[in-house]
Amino acid sequence: MFDFHRHINKCNLLNNAFYATSNQEEWNRENSFISLGLLLVPNKKYDLDKILLYLEKRLSANKNFQIGEIGIDKRFGEIENQIYFLDKCLKLATKYNRVLTIHCVQSYNLLIRLLKNHANSMPPLIILHGFSSSLEIARELKKLNVIISINPNFFNTRGFKNIKEFDKLGFLTETDWDKDNDDGYQDYFLSFINSLKEIGLTNFEDINNEYRTILENITFSR
Repeated sequence: MFDFHRHINKCNLLNNAFYATSNQEEWNRENSFISLGLLLVPNKKYDLDKILLYLEKRLSANKNFQIGEIGIDKRFGEIENQIYFLDKCLKLATKYNRVLTIHCVQSYNLLIRLLKNHANSMPPLIILHGFSSSLEIARELKKLNVIISINPNFFNTRGFKNIKEFDKLGFLTETDWDKDNDDGYQDYFLSFINSLKEIGLTNFEDINNEYRTILENITFSR
């Protein structure tokens, strides 16, 4: 199984995971599956237009780089800046034909409105990682060609009661691993996958393989 969202640490990067970044300091690593992202954390000043120019420069220089995680998170404040940055990244992902990974917390309606504004010009693949909302929201996102990705934290959400419906709809699997090393990583991911199988889910493995192929085709076809 492929891990569709984990974070970079000091270990060697694996070929069986899609690495997201959330700050510019992490943009210096290279791998077949790596994504350049930035979360706008509170109490920090950003020159967003300068960052966007630099991001575009990096995308132009390396055709393997994807975009993400970029997001809207009500906990972080300054929602207007978050929306502005995500809007520009959506345009870059479309322009350069890159995967976009989105982080969303308590902002799904805002995100859906923004995506609808881009409905006629979208990136080849949008992944909404760490999904924690309802089946209804997941269905709305699918209409916009967004594939949701869940991690073990989903088991603690209200949506978990509909996990078999989510399986029919289709979702990706991720760890969101953000520890400094990989000690316990493989066991953690395997335990998650086995838990999904024990529930009796039948579709998620095929979806995982399908979208890994899509990711490979986007990354290696240029």
